[in-house]
Amino acid sequence: MIVRPTRASTGTEVVDGCAIWCPGCDDVHAVSLGPNGWTYDGNAEAPTFSPSILVQGVHRLGTPLEGTPWVCHSFIRNGVWDFLPDSTHRLSGNSAPVMPFPDGFSG
Repeated sequence: MIVRPTRASTGTEVVDGCAIWCPGCDDVHAVSLGPNGWTYDGNAEAPTFSPSILVQGVHRLGTPLEGTPWVCHSFIRNGVWDFLPDSTHRLSGNSAPVMPFPDGFSG
């Protein structure tokens, strides 16, 4: 499966979303859907999300880049990730197809 539906509670409301595997970060990215989130065309095999997806953070403790800020900024259109140049991973400025979650991934 390429896109997994998600549902989370904020304490005051339930938010529907999607999770997708990012080949640039080798990690999952989640987006919320609806009036205050992204739009999704419903195509689980070749999805399109709008607007761009911006994920930012700091490398986890114990990693070689511990404490270093990272950015993943992309568009997903018709099943293709277009990584913007401000991304800090190996696919920055490049495109890659969406892909299924890795075998055994349960997150």
